[in-house]
Amino acid sequence: MYVNTEEQNMFSQGQYFNPLIPIYLFPLSDDIERYKVFERFDPTRNFNTQFWPYGDMGFQMQNPYWIIHRNLFQVKKDRFVIGTGLKYKINSWLDVAGRVRLDQNTTSGERKFFASTSGLFASEAGAYYKNTAITRQMYSDVLATATKDLNNDLTLSATVGASIMDVQYNMENYGGNLLSVPNLFAYQNVNQTQATVQQERFRDQTQSVFGTAQLSYRNMVFVDVTGRTDWSSALANTTASSIVYPSVGASAILTDLLKFRSPILSFAKIRGTYSEVGNAPSRFVSIATYPIIGGFPTTTSYRPATSLRPEGTRSVELGLNLRFLRNKINLDVTVYRSNTFNQLFNPTLAPSTGFSSFYINAGEVVNKGIEVSLGGSMKLGAVDWSSNVTLGLNRNRINKLLANYKDELTAEPISVDSLSMGGTGSYMMALVKGGSMGDIYVNSLAVDEHGFIKVGLVSQTVTANSNHYIKAGNANPRYNLGWRNSFRYKDFQLDLLVNARIGGVGVSVTQAIMDRFGVSKASADARDAGGVIINGEKLPAQPYYEVVGGGVAGVGSRYVYSASNVRLAEASLNYNLPQRWFGHAVKGVTVGVNGRNLFLLTKAPFDPEAAASTGTYYQGIDYFMQPSLRSVGFNVKVQF
Repeated sequence: MYVNTEEQNMFSQGQYFNPLIPIYLFPLSDDIERYKVFERFDPTRNFNTQFWPYGDMGFQMQNPYWIIHRNLFQVKKDRFVIGTGLKYKINSWLDVAGRVRLDQNTTSGERKFFASTSGLFASEAGAYYKNTAITRQMYSDVLATATKDLNNDLTLSATVGASIMDVQYNMENYGGNLLSVPNLFAYQNVNQTQATVQQERFRDQTQSVFGTAQLSYRNMVFVDVTGRTDWSSALANTTASSIVYPSVGASAILTDLLKFRSPILSFAKIRGTYSEVGNAPSRFVSIATYPIIGGFPTTTSYRPATSLRPEGTRSVELGLNLRFLRNKINLDVTVYRSNTFNQLFNPTLAPSTGFSSFYINAGEVVNKGIEVSLGGSMKLGAVDWSSNVTLGLNRNRINKLLANYKDELTAEPISVDSLSMGGTGSYMMALVKGGSMGDIYVNSLAVDEHGFIKVGLVSQTVTANSNHYIKAGNANPRYNLGWRNSFRYKDFQLDLLVNARIGGVGVSVTQAIMDRFGVSKASADARDAGGVIINGEKLPAQPYYEVVGGGVAGVGSRYVYSASNVRLAEASLNYNLPQRWFGHAVKGVTVGVNGRNLFLLTKAPFDPEAAASTGTYYQGIDYFMQPSLRSVGFNVKVQF
């Protein structure tokens, strides 16, 4: 058993405590290719990190039970919401209403890393961070609503109004490694020379006017028009003073309009919509800012973006709703296409300009897709069955990024056909002209001129080519499927929802690092098999995994998995208790059990639907994400 002597002395002094310890029995010489892994409850052996015994690698892996009990992230939220409204009816067809709402959220968080936490996160004594964030949002609007029959055939409904939204944010963060006393989580014990000090504040305000109108003809033909204009504080000092959102739509119930009656086709409706939406740029980009680092402001900044325009999206949507056999079967089909333009780019500038970079509008991304829903209901003997299947697919293409832009200061043309959006070293999400949003690129192993993986003749191992990225696929699914079923028998009702994601890929850094430390099933299987097969030959498992799982995040091309999965997303069983049990005071009582995420079938070593980030450019990556949860509950519903 490999034990670090210095840490063992600390354990004997009682400084560290870890309740559940995996004890790893490693081979004492390189000619032993197997080791066994045991888990043992032993509160007297409190070492937290495990070390790979071959050579002086210096890598550490934390015990997950230590992370749960000794890496404590505590968050407290205090929130209050207050609002009021007033409505006045002027006459039978016109009324005016006003609303005001205040929402204030105070979040305070502490992060405590106990002594012997991995040196990546804390010193030997531990680390302590504390932050407070206050968000205050004030929203108010005034609305005038009118509904009037213009004649026997035409009806007009309209709303006009104005609103203002004001958001203020204030965040403070302080903390760092503990200096002398282990596990004393206080500011006085933080290493002041290396402490992290952060403050962030901003105030955003958006003023808006808007209106909607619908004109209907005999409740068979409908025309909808909407318009909105926003004046955003983020547009200050730019040539764009506002953002305009127009839309127009029309729909018609064909079976009523054409007076069509058929025992097969019960209902037919067609609809179409055109709309435009926009996004304001990020705050502060139109003003030069000089961040303070080490107590002094930086000397360079990005060039103020005074000619920015809001990002915009134009969309067209067509739809068809059909019902058959006296509404027993329904079919809904929607097709759409959208074009997003004027996206925000931040290319670098030459140092001679006095600026580090500048912001510019460019780019064009086209999305198109289809959504289909087919449902029906019927009787299966004494059982009422209803079922609905949905299919959705979306395709997008990056038509252009930044092409032949001539900088107004340097007069030099600037073109960008690819742009890295960041990653982990083994994983990168990039935008490439002709590619798609969500494309994943990964680093790879070195190969020879014939495409075979290079293997050292003496070392008998592979070599990482960390600077060579290849396209692994796209994080988005090719199709999404959903199948909902409901069965009712007397007073029992069973509901089931099965979801399927078809296509897409994901990258698991978790698997790479576990392989490196030899604690994964894959590495154990490789040792049992006598090695890893590369180019048709077996290589020793340990040096192979040192390379493909090495560095910060391993070699991504060896850890790409299909993100296709099928799951039982929801299930519930309810029973209506007999009415005679309760008399006339209670109209009904229903009891039931329900569950979510009950079953998952996937080839990936993680849940592909679990998001590593809510951002656009960090999808399809598993970096020690928490496993997804199965939930089961019990409910009682009483009607009076």
